[in-house]
Amino acid sequence: MNQDKEKAACELGSTEAALKNSRSNNRQSSEVAQDFSAIPGDLASRQQWLVWRFESKPGDKKPRKIPYYCNGKRRTGEQGAESDRAALVDLATARAAMAKGKYSGVGMALLPGDGLVGIDLDAMIDPDTGEMCERGGAIIAACGSYTEFSPSGKGVHIICSGTTDTFKSNEIGVEVFCGRQYFTFTGHRYPATPGTVNPLPEKVLKRLKATVDGGRKRAVDNKPATAPTPAQEGCAKVESALAYVSPDCGNDDWVKAGMAIQAELGEAGFSVWNTWSMKSDKYPGEAELRQRWKSFKPGAGITGATLFKLAMGAGWRAPRPVHTQAPPAARSSILGDSGAAADGGNWDKPLPFNRIETPELPTDLLPGVFGEYAAALSEALQTPPTMAVLFTLSVFGLALQRKFKVSPFGDDYSEPVCIWTVILADSGERKSALIQRLLKPVLLKEAKLADQMRTEIVERDTLRKISQRRAEKLQADAAKEDSAVRRGELVREITDLAEQTPDELRPPRFFTGDVTPERLQGMLVEHDGRMAVMSDEGGIFAVLAGLYSGGESVVDVALQSYSGSAVRVDRGSRTAVIDRPALTFGLGMQPGLLQDMAPAAKRKFRSSGTFARFFFGLPASRIGRRDMGRRVTISTDLEARYRGEVLRLLELGPRTDAAEGEDDEHVLLLSDVARDLWVKFAQKIENEQAEGGPLESMRDWCAKLPGGALRVAGLFHVAGHGKPAEAISEDTMKRAVGLCLRLIRHAQAVFDLIGADPATDDAKVCWRWIERKGEPEFLRSDLHRAHHTRFDKIDRLVVALETLKTRNLITGPHKGTATGGRPPIYYLVNPLAMKGAE
Repeated sequence: MNQDKEKAACELGSTEAALKNSRSNNRQSSEVAQDFSAIPGDLASRQQWLVWRFESKPGDKKPRKIPYYCNGKRRTGEQGAESDRAALVDLATARAAMAKGKYSGVGMALLPGDGLVGIDLDAMIDPDTGEMCERGGAIIAACGSYTEFSPSGKGVHIICSGTTDTFKSNEIGVEVFCGRQYFTFTGHRYPATPGTVNPLPEKVLKRLKATVDGGRKRAVDNKPATAPTPAQEGCAKVESALAYVSPDCGNDDWVKAGMAIQAELGEAGFSVWNTWSMKSDKYPGEAELRQRWKSFKPGAGITGATLFKLAMGAGWRAPRPVHTQAPPAARSSILGDSGAAADGGNWDKPLPFNRIETPELPTDLLPGVFGEYAAALSEALQTPPTMAVLFTLSVFGLALQRKFKVSPFGDDYSEPVCIWTVILADSGERKSALIQRLLKPVLLKEAKLADQMRTEIVERDTLRKISQRRAEKLQADAAKEDSAVRRGELVREITDLAEQTPDELRPPRFFTGDVTPERLQGMLVEHDGRMAVMSDEGGIFAVLAGLYSGGESVVDVALQSYSGSAVRVDRGSRTAVIDRPALTFGLGMQPGLLQDMAPAAKRKFRSSGTFARFFFGLPASRIGRRDMGRRVTISTDLEARYRGEVLRLLELGPRTDAAEGEDDEHVLLLSDVARDLWVKFAQKIENEQAEGGPLESMRDWCAKLPGGALRVAGLFHVAGHGKPAEAISEDTMKRAVGLCLRLIRHAQAVFDLIGADPATDDAKVCWRWIERKGEPEFLRSDLHRAHHTRFDKIDRLVVALETLKTRNLITGPHKGTATGGRPPIYYLVNPLAMKGAE
């Protein structure tokens, strides 16, 4: 905002200078494209909407935005009064009124008690570059709520939930309103900001107040503040009081306010009274207002106290005096100006991308030969041990699900041992080779059983076909038979034949790969309620997200099979009945597939708990560090021992002594020491999910982690030759808990990856270019040329750079010295980030 330094000090807060920069007075609509469908639904449904239009009066230097009710009447009187609320409407009604062509836009009235805070950032966007200034970008990022461009396109409006006092600083263009005023809406959402109204954090509100206070002490050009004059302090006090008094008050109060301002500030107070009066639809214009001002006579018993008393009745409290002191050293602030030093000493701590380092999962966590084989396989394929550990865990689940369950207290609470794991690794990480080697014994077992059953399968299939044809003939005979007695005999014969027909016999399957949810239900029915999905691709995620269901996420069968809940499905001709389903996942997929899932599918997977049930592995890539000439062969002895142990697990069966109606899983109990260890682990995870705790953001995933540790302990116990009659040992529980603790960092990294958006991806590309250059500053034009195919429009690059700014990685834009044409735009790079500081 420009300032007229020749005016009295108290006029620094006026808007007259800003009026000089306004566009043509005859504009009739917003200069920013409107998209009201983008306005959050919880705002659109509120009965707080109105319409507005540009209007001018003699003496106006720019048109004013006058609010109207949708019934055509101007909005006047007390804001939030019963009559005011009754005339307000929802957004749809306001849009319909605007569509008639009489109005320039729609607006929302902030009312007492509505729980909304409106933040108006004025003149924050550079008209030459179209870029948001550093202060504005920092405020937008800190608020983290719905943000849209203002009608002029020079500023933005932020809508948050919360409560606060109204405060503002015209010097820096920041105004915060609650319970009064109205906000124009364009629906033109500011890039890379939430589409929802979120709470305004208390610490951000405090910083906003501090920023506004600072704005009253310093000019916009960041020159040190001088000792405030009495006139300056008086002007600030009057302006803060006027923020609580509506200019649409009665004529007597309006006149008293003008006389009080004149008594308090003298002739310099006119611009303050004029600016305040302009907000009323009764504003007569500057010329007439000047005549009214000259008519005021001193000594009529009206003083500044008259105004202050009026404001206090509306909740105003006098601001604290401004104390003169040396300005603090320039520093970077989340809501303030940047005074970053070249040596990095005054920069904020950078927030780098994906710097969540994930720990390797050691193969010695796996029991016996399984740990040996996983280590040897990782060495031979030059793959991260994490991949082998998680895939092996899924092989355990495949072999032992529906046969065992873990009961920590020996009561009705138990956890089945099916397990869900997913490895996120780029193409070329040798996921396919790893999973094929681990599943080789399972494939051999399936082939052996199919060969053993081949003759029986053929015989049973033949009997079924004969019975089917015989039944068809009997049905035809019964249809032709006139004798009721004979027809009854034929029907009984058909019924007897159906009862004697053997069930279909299928070769056993332990796992599948690419499968639809409907077929997965069928396979669970066909294979005694047990199935696993083992795949080196992520197609199952696309399937569950709705690839075969018209876009609707289909995850119910998977969720029920994780917990062992009964499945009952009756959809058209398809019926599935499974009393205790068990489903294991062992998946490998590229991270991009997870990132590219539709937002609706991500929300569904998160809200339904689907993501929460997975053990994620995001190991560091080995690509670029492998020795392509190195060959390592696993010994035949180790191969044989691994194959033998997998076959042993596959051949284990459920209980044979279960009574009718009783579950036939073996129940695994914990030793006293193992139980104490597990309880301590579960309590630690519980405590860290508290508000403000380190795991608060992953409550859904962490809530499943103690149960997951029991599943892992049960699998480790049986795989390590533990017998059902033996309690799970302390050592086994230690290894299970150790695995789960390491998996927390992997889950944090994956959820960070899932939450990434296109602007973040673009910002990462820019940051990699900046890191490669390794210079303390860069020209935007150089970055644009380097990635011109990605950033075909400058607006997209600007959004990416704004994302880097919110992470304290860069500052700018700054204008260089022009050598002809427009000045170059450059940015400074945080040296702490270049040094790799965390």
